[in-house]
Amino acid sequence: MAALVAPFGIALAEPAMPDSVVRVGACATPGIAWGVFVQGDYAYVADRGAVTVVDATDPSFPWVAGTLNDPLAWALGLFVENAVAYLNWTALGNGFSTLDVSNPDSLYVIGWCYVPPAGGPDPTGVCTVDTITYLANGDDGLGIINVSDPASPDTVTYFDTPGYALDLSTQDTLVFIADYDSLVIVNVADVLNPYRVGAVNMPDNCYGISVAGEYAYVACKGGFGFGSLEVVNVSDPSSPQIVASVDNIVGDPLDVWISGSYAYVAAADYPSIEGGVRVVDISDPLSPSLVASYDTPGDPRGVFAVGDLVFVADYDSLQILRHIATGINESTVEQQPRVLRLRQNQPNPFTDFTTVRYELPTAGSVTLEIYDVTGRLVRTLVDAAQPAGLHTAMWDGRDEANGKLASGVYFCRLTTESGTLSNKMLLVR
Repeated sequence: MAALVAPFGIALAEPAMPDSVVRVGACATPGIAWGVFVQGDYAYVADRGAVTVVDATDPSFPWVAGTLNDPLAWALGLFVENAVAYLNWTALGNGFSTLDVSNPDSLYVIGWCYVPPAGGPDPTGVCTVDTITYLANGDDGLGIINVSDPASPDTVTYFDTPGYALDLSTQDTLVFIADYDSLVIVNVADVLNPYRVGAVNMPDNCYGISVAGEYAYVACKGGFGFGSLEVVNVSDPSSPQIVASVDNIVGDPLDVWISGSYAYVAAADYPSIEGGVRVVDISDPLSPSLVASYDTPGDPRGVFAVGDLVFVADYDSLQILRHIATGINESTVEQQPRVLRLRQNQPNPFTDFTTVRYELPTAGSVTLEIYDVTGRLVRTLVDAAQPAGLHTAMWDGRDEANGKLASGVYFCRLTTESGTLSNKMLLVR
């Protein structure tokens, strides 16, 4: 990690950490990756302008299996259960949607309902329990929506919170809300009559929350690009108490996900400071410690962890990382490819988007170009110096002037200092 530049030009170095994080794979997304939810072999990305489904069956070669840019799918946050995705897109169009995700390459909106405009920072929180969806809705607080019929979601009621409801987590009959300047706990045993159980002020603005057992973990933005993870004892919901903090988390913490004994924090970029994923050991919630840090290439907004894999909504891509705990040999986790490879684009045939994956044995100049059957160059996807390793690029079936190309056969050509490879692609309109 590069040296950090603190306010007033003071250089700071991040201390050595016992664990490590490595990148397993990555996949460009067509929108702005803002949130992520993982179910089975798929990662569902709230793509701020779309919803994108990424096939992560092989985490080292994730690819876009489908995307939907319908205005009713302009998600900031999402929750997926079985074949339905529940979308929070209040900040972009004042609404809530349900989405059929049973077939990733044929996504469609099932239903939607109006919710009031969400004032303040962008809310992302959404969670469905049985037939009820709980929605963070900015200065309108907690939205409660009946989704017993996903085709006709219907607002049950709203519970106004004192701040801006930005994220939430549920446990039993309680909803825990990151309410910008406080953690608010609401009892929803009777969804028609929710009421506040307790609250505790946060030292900084809180954007993300995750609850596990008797503790809530709250991601708070600080000042000058340094935030914190607050550990709150919620065993007595009427009197939540901050019991520990991990301060000086580099970047602007916006989201947190708990997996096993670790909290994974997505910290956004700050001027002169790179954002990334920060890993906190919470095996003892009263004595949490920062054990690993990884600076991502983009600007992290959301995080989801499954086992030792960490999925990051990184603004222009989905990054898949692996957390390596102390004692595990990193060389067995990630090895540098030794030959030049151009893998078949996925999906193929394709209609709207396809992903091209390739491996470089050495660093050097790379061009990735699309040609039609006459040999005419129609699009240059990559023309840059790139490091050795795994890379992805996305093509939307358009030419350099952003015009839609006709259905037909096209050729993808990878040219490097190690050689040239090409593959056939089929575009179907």
